[in-house]
Amino acid sequence: MDDIARRCANRNLRDRLNRSFVGKTIIKRVHGFDYNNHFRAMLMQVIGLITLEKVEKRIDQTKLQMMKAALNTLKGHRNTEAHTHLKGTTRRLDAPSVTKRRFVEVYKGLKSFEDELRRL
Repeated sequence: MDDIARRCANRNLRDRLNRSFVGKTIIKRVHGFDYNNHFRAMLMQVIGLITLEKVEKRIDQTKLQMMKAALNTLKGHRNTEAHTHLKGTTRRLDAPSVTKRRFVEVYKGLKSFEDELRRL
């Protein structure tokens, strides 16, 4: 079962990180022989990753990179606010226009994904 999933991934996935993810995260977690709970679930994840990789290649790469950058920045700011509890300190926040511009970049990237997924 593992070999079938691994060979399918190696044959269809181009990104080395995705192939590694299949081995370390999907295949390694399966410890049984039940069709529905183990083999079928593993193949659903592998085949889904194959399709995701194809979708990521088809969408506008500039929009994808801008979305990733905006999400990383927003995540960093969010984590700082959510996990910092210092009384009496002034926090530096971006202007609303800056945050809104980041959300626009995220929206454009998500819209590209939605458009490509509708073409499937």
